[in-house]
Amino acid sequence: MKSPDWAIKDYQDGLYYTLGHEEEVEKSPLLDTGKGLFISVPRGLPACRIHFMGWFMLAPIVVFMLTVLIFPFLGFSTRWEFEMVPIGITFGCVLLFTGLIWAMKMMLKSRELFPRHYFVTLGSHGIAMYFPRLHFLGQNPKTALAWENVESVNRTIIRFIPALLTGKLNVPALRINGANKDSAIIPFSPTPDVEKNIEQIESVINERMK
Repeated sequence: MKSPDWAIKDYQDGLYYTLGHEEEVEKSPLLDTGKGLFISVPRGLPACRIHFMGWFMLAPIVVFMLTVLIFPFLGFSTRWEFEMVPIGITFGCVLLFTGLIWAMKMMLKSRELFPRHYFVTLGSHGIAMYFPRLHFLGQNPKTALAWENVESVNRTIIRFIPALLTGKLNVPALRINGANKDSAIIPFSPTPDVEKNIEQIESVINERMK
């Protein structure tokens, strides 16, 4: 289904704004463009577009992470016993896996390789989400709802595939339900200030629905 014209324009304006205001994204997941358009960015979650060079640099880390994760299981399922050497190897694999996650997080902060092309817009006409289908299994990742068609807003927990890169799968989210049974979803990183972030966006939604 083709997105309405207002949703396409909101996305273009939002993309242009996020590219030039990366420092704001690091401070808050909700950006105010000052033109009646708010942008909800999944800050803290690796929901970014990946250029070819980004895939090229990311792939070895992912393969290495899988290797150090599987290696102890294979060892204990065959001939390893609970002795000092196998336990030491397992502990080393855990440390290495943790270090690889940290290295991946640092790499994902490079906007040249991983630009922010995925977010949710809250404009004067409605709310629209812009994500690839792989991020939301079983959900339309480009849902657009006019404010007059929004029926309810619910807090929920969703499976957000990019969060796997940070060692998580389920993340907090807002589900905005429409009259036509479509729904837009705003994912949040499960950080200590997630409650504040959710309330901030709920306030904008409630104001736009009046």
